[in-house]
Amino acid sequence: MKFRIIVALLGMTITLSAWQQPTSISFAQPSSLTAIESRSQFQPNFEEIDCPFQVPSEFVEGETLQCGFVEVPEDHADPAGPTIKLAVAIFRAQSESSKPDPIIFLSGGPGEKTVASSYALATHLAAFNAERDLIFFDQRGVGSSQPALECPEFVNALFETLDESDLSLAQQNVFEAVLSCKDRLVDEGHNLAAFTTAQNAADVEDIRVALGYEQINLFGGSYGSLLAQAVMRDFPEHIRSVVIDSTVPMEKSLLIDIPTTAVNATLHLMDSCAADEACNRAFPDLENVLYDLVEELNAEPVPVTLVNPLDGQSHAALMSGDMIFGNLVYFLYQTPIIPTLPQAIYNVANADYDLMIQLSSRKLAAYDALSRGMSFSVLCTDDLIERTPQDYLEIRAAMPPALAGNTDPEDIIEYGFFGICENWPVEKADPAVRQPVVSEIPTLILGGEFDPVTPPEYGRMVAEHLNNSYFFDFPSVGHSVVIANECARSITWAFLTDPHTQPDASCREALNIEFALPLDFADIPLTPIIIEEFGIQALSPEGWMQVAPEYFVSPDTTIELVIKEKTDESLSAFLQKWSASDPVDELKANGFEWTLYELDLSTYNYAGYAATAPSENGYYVVFVITTQAQQPKLYEPVFLPIVNSVMHLE
Repeated sequence: MKFRIIVALLGMTITLSAWQQPTSISFAQPSSLTAIESRSQFQPNFEEIDCPFQVPSEFVEGETLQCGFVEVPEDHADPAGPTIKLAVAIFRAQSESSKPDPIIFLSGGPGEKTVASSYALATHLAAFNAERDLIFFDQRGVGSSQPALECPEFVNALFETLDESDLSLAQQNVFEAVLSCKDRLVDEGHNLAAFTTAQNAADVEDIRVALGYEQINLFGGSYGSLLAQAVMRDFPEHIRSVVIDSTVPMEKSLLIDIPTTAVNATLHLMDSCAADEACNRAFPDLENVLYDLVEELNAEPVPVTLVNPLDGQSHAALMSGDMIFGNLVYFLYQTPIIPTLPQAIYNVANADYDLMIQLSSRKLAAYDALSRGMSFSVLCTDDLIERTPQDYLEIRAAMPPALAGNTDPEDIIEYGFFGICENWPVEKADPAVRQPVVSEIPTLILGGEFDPVTPPEYGRMVAEHLNNSYFFDFPSVGHSVVIANECARSITWAFLTDPHTQPDASCREALNIEFALPLDFADIPLTPIIIEEFGIQALSPEGWMQVAPEYFVSPDTTIELVIKEKTDESLSAFLQKWSASDPVDELKANGFEWTLYELDLSTYNYAGYAATAPSENGYYVVFVITTQAQQPKLYEPVFLPIVNSVMHLE
């Protein structure tokens, strides 16, 4: 059973102070390949295969959607040497008057698995797919590409150390797991030094050649923004335009600089709540409450149980202050969650751990989102160039003490990235790659106000060297701006239509953060809604986010409401999937005969209610999912009135 969860689509998952608390990042870049004349000796080719995911009904595999491999040299400097295969998914333009230049999506991480989730991404970017082919690929060493440099040893160690109270031991255990992964990958014959940004950039050019496009548009987010800059530098001739979202400047080392950006984003969130009258009234003195809370829980962590939403597995964990701060940084990535974070802090301060447990559980889904062997190869090649442990220690010393982390700094130096990269069999890239890219290619650069790793000022830094660029920042938004925000998508569409004209960005003026405030369940106003897709009307709580015609989410994201007619699943299967109890009540309203059930989803730390009624084609269902603590509070004021309100459209 899987719940709707919001997982960072771009960025890498690591920790600020200890490996066991993940936070997504991007990073810096490797050496140029433009001088390699031998590239012309290799002809990349495309081999069509079945898609490695279930093809949606609106696509015809082999026609409107094609999947396959592009074969490229393992080392582009040695075209006669071994080859590798890049997994590619091509969503063909939906319009008959399609444009000849596709959009190639450059994923984050490094190491994000993209092809398997390409349909979800294509859905978010559907406006761009109307006139242009939309191409996703798994970068070398990632996901469905061959080989994929997976590190299950590392992922398992993250789970195993969730409840380890000895932080030094936890750090060592994860370090040893990474080295075990390295040894295995080397024994399997993988040349880990071949997995770099420079090689990735050459791969993008080979994908263009293999698929037969004369010009391309690049869309790079997070680490993909850095890769986009590398392609602009090394292979500019065939690039029509570039979109850079959540930008990484060449001159930044994010493994060193992330503590500063993460703390700045967190403190900006605290200041934003203090400046908002309603938020400040509900959560006064939030910054000091956070500091006190982090220090108290680092001194005495609280045992909790987390549930991986991908597989339902439970994991014992310790809710420490570092976990709280790690959650804040991680969810500052995810725009829909940001308004809930002040309440999450205050809840824990009042010994209510439900919301923070939900956030910590959601974060587990990111542990295996990247092919970690590729991540380490790229990071160890590029990110720590001319950076020293002393640089890290100085930045850490400048952080607010409560947010500096509870792990011994010497352990971080010995067992963190510095120690790992000393043992990872790659060479550091030439320091010249730190130079900003200078280009005349039309470029759109986007940044989110609360982004904890690639803040808006990073986008401005890159824009200074791109003469035909437009930079826009987006209030209330975190990481991955285009994925998160409709205004950003409209600006991007306008830019792709005419890259030489500055797009109208006035829609940003309406953006502002509306913090989630404590819910009074006895006084939630209900407002009429129409769900034309299912021919019904009903009520839903006022102010809840409508993320699909039938799907609503509370402002603090702890309650989900669905109202729909189901025709693709039997009633018995639905009730079994959602662990429904025996019927608890029956009621008749507006021609519907409803049967009511409790939903016991304790395996996932959730609970809820469902109501079902027969329909001509299947059955109607209303169900509410929430935390176990909130479940009984919703029955009378929310669930029953909504069930009673459902009626057919006239």
